[in-house]
Amino acid sequence: MGKNAEATTSAKEALEAETVGKTMCSKKLSYDTPSRGALFHLLTTRKQDDLKQLGKDNNVKVLWTPKKKIELKGMKSKVEEVVRLVSDMEEAFKIKEEDHEWPVMLFPALKEHNYAQLVKIEKQHCVYAWVKPSAYTSSHAGIVARHPLSNGTIIEISNRDILKERVDVIVNAANEQLQHSGGIAHVIATAAGKRFEAECAAWISANGRLPTGDAQLCKPGNLSRLSGIINAVGPIYRAGVQGQDKQLASAVRRCFEIANANGFTSIALPALSTGIYDFPANWAATIIVNQAQNFLEKDATSLKVIKITDKNGSTVNHLVKALRVEMQEDY
Repeated sequence: MGKNAEATTSAKEALEAETVGKTMCSKKLSYDTPSRGALFHLLTTRKQDDLKQLGKDNNVKVLWTPKKKIELKGMKSKVEEVVRLVSDMEEAFKIKEEDHEWPVMLFPALKEHNYAQLVKIEKQHCVYAWVKPSAYTSSHAGIVARHPLSNGTIIEISNRDILKERVDVIVNAANEQLQHSGGIAHVIATAAGKRFEAECAAWISANGRLPTGDAQLCKPGNLSRLSGIINAVGPIYRAGVQGQDKQLASAVRRCFEIANANGFTSIALPALSTGIYDFPANWAATIIVNQAQNFLEKDATSLKVIKITDKNGSTVNHLVKALRVEMQEDY
């Protein structure tokens, strides 16, 4: 076969693969056993907002019925991605079925597993579920993962708007000129107002550009409930360029150092560089979580809570996976 024929065949195969991925489809996830029924109950009550957000992020319609089925409708490739993400959510829950002598004595089980929700109870049989404190559940809306470290400090993964986080200081994903024209930087700068932007401009005038991998602290402007806003410059991703991981790690670490130097006890930061800077989310998640753990465990710090927050469902999923790996947890 000649080179032109091979190229034509490859192009045709690529087009067919793309066409298959764009095919509309519907997939139903069944929860027809007692333990699967427990998962259905938990997903459609405690994780209802997360299911909706997964659908919204991937342009997939997510429906559930009283017959314990979750139906996904959309492009085949997107539906398959949501199926994978729902499976990840399911793995966070621990489901257990037990036979008991009547009356059922559940309280020891609830105490043993820290958190438990009774899903179904019959005469001599029950299904209950629990989640470790670090898993996909919290009494605080928006938190999808929470890990308490041995020294009492906490790392949280959240899918909330960073402006709604109740912390001392938030991190702004800035550029080297502190010109907040796009992405989360524009959102934060708009909320903080002209005083914040004027302070940023004054800092640049006095110091020159803020190098990639560095950060600096500004007053919060109109966001008066905050004690400050840290501008951090992550790298713009360029495939094949060396040292970008070190630049991102440096930017994250500098945020924690500045927070500590100013006596702040809590900080919220986005997944730096993963938005319009196009840094691979799985790689960034590993770096950010690693820096958070290292800072809280190895440094004497005023920080008690580090919140990593992002509204992109796929990025949040990568952050949670990174937290699992970093903390060596099986949940």
